Amino acid sequence: IFFTLLIAGLAAQARGENKKTDPAPFALLSLKLEGCASCEGCRTAMRQVVQGEAKASRIKLNGMTLTATFDEAAKLPIGQIAKSLEASASHRFTVNKIQLSVSGTKVTENDHPYLKIAQTGQLFELSGEDIENYEDGSQLTVSGTVQNWQAASPLLEMVKIKRDAVH
Repeated sequence: IFFTLLIAGLAAQARGENKKTDPAPFALLSLKLEGCASCEGCRTAMRQVVQGEAKASRIKLNGMTLTATFDEAAKLPIGQIAKSLEASASHRFTVNKIQLSVSGTKVTENDHPYLKIAQTGQLFELSGEDIENYEDGSQLTVSGTVQNWQAASPLLEMVKIKRDAVH
């Protein structure tokens, strides 16, 4: 009997039944860059700029796409990260695209919909045809492309939107 239970337990582990699921990160930020990434110095410079500005939990570089994962709530200084990458003295980078996935509450200010991140107070103006389907106060997870990243409230063009369950 012990042997049968041991085999059943090992089989369940192999199928992943005993694996803990990691909680979703606070935010995912992805920057598509242009420039040199062929040497370790350039790749290190990219990581250091993002880590210095953003305090991300993990930074991953895949080709010319740099992804920062924020496991803990933190201000998302998107504009400062992009400016610092483009202003790097010894390395020339151009930010082509910025994507963000983050949760917050839909609010309307001055007739414009925003995603307000409760933990930081940051506002991201929202655009997309589905945003009118969500009333103010809705808890949402939004993924999309950040436009006008230099602004105080960057525009987040929604690609994917999901209503979060209220706990």
